[in-house]
Amino acid sequence: MAAGETQSPFVLTGPPGTGKTLIARDALRRLAQQQDLRTAYVDCWQDYDDYHLLAQVVDRLDLDVVHHNSTPRSTLVDALQQPAETPRIVVLDELEMVPESEPLQQLADAPGVSVACIVNEPGEITTLLTDAWGRVPAGAQRLEFGRYAVSELVEILSKRAAHGLSGGPVSERLLERMAEAADGDARLGICILREAARHAREAGVDRISNTQLVAAVEAARRQLHQASLERLTAHQRTLYDLLVAAGALSPGELHERYAERVSEPRSRRTIVTYLQKMDRYGLVEATGTTKNRTYRVDTSGYANLDLVC
Repeated sequence: MAAGETQSPFVLTGPPGTGKTLIARDALRRLAQQQDLRTAYVDCWQDYDDYHLLAQVVDRLDLDVVHHNSTPRSTLVDALQQPAETPRIVVLDELEMVPESEPLQQLADAPGVSVACIVNEPGEITTLLTDAWGRVPAGAQRLEFGRYAVSELVEILSKRAAHGLSGGPVSERLLERMAEAADGDARLGICILREAARHAREAGVDRISNTQLVAAVEAARRQLHQASLERLTAHQRTLYDLLVAAGALSPGELHERYAERVSEPRSRRTIVTYLQKMDRYGLVEATGTTKNRTYRVDTSGYANLDLVC
C-alpha cells in the first residue's frame, strides 16, 4: 500500500449463526501461522466506545502501550501511527454497535493496517465506513453469508455427531428435523444436537428419539436466548427490562423511560441501533412500520417449538 493510501475495509455480512465470526477468526489464525503479521479481533458489542475500541486494538496488536485502561487516548493513536514493520490485520465484529467513526478513522490512517468488519446488515455501517475511508464502493470487498440450507446443516450436524458421539445414536431423519428446527442457524442446530445427546444419556437410552429432540429444541433455544441476554451491556439490559415490565413500547416511549433510569443515557439513534441488534438475536421483536414501530420482548424464538412428534 503506497504512502498516504488507504485500503477499503473488507466486510463480512449475514444473519446470526451463519459462520461469520468463525470464518474470520479462523482466517486470522491461519494467516498468523503462515505469515509474519500481527492480528487483532475485537467484539464491538462489548468494546464499542471510542477509547475501549482503540485500546483493545492496540493491546491485541501487542504494541506495548496499554496499561489497565489508564493509557491516554493520544498514546493509543500515536502507537497506531508508528511505521509498521509487519502487516497488521484488525477484525471488528458487530461493528454496527459503534456509534461514531472516530476510532475507525484512526485505523484507516494507521500505516500497514487492514480492517475487516463483521455486521448483520451492511447498510447500517455505510456512514461509518464512508466517514473513515471515503467512498466505499458498493458491493466491493464484501463476503455475504446466507442462512444454511437444511441439507447443509444436516452435513454439519452429521460430522459433529460422528466426531463427538459413539455408537451412531442419531438417525438421518432426526438430524434433518434438528436442521429444520434450527432454521438456518448453525449455532442453534449444534446446540440442539448436544442437548438431545444429553437428554438421551440422562434417560439411559442408546438412541436419540423424538422425545429427546423436542426437549432439546426447547433447551437449546433457551440456552442461546440466555447467552444473548448475558452479552447485553448495562444500557441494553435496562432497555430489555423496561420492555419486560411494559409489554410493548415505541422507540420514543422506551427512550424516555430509559433516560429516566440511567445517569448517562445514549442518544435515541443509538437506542434504535441497540434494539435492531437485539431484534436480530431474538431478544426483542419489532412490529409495525418505521413511523409506528413498537418493540416487545420476543419469547417466540425459544417457546414455539414448531415440531410435531
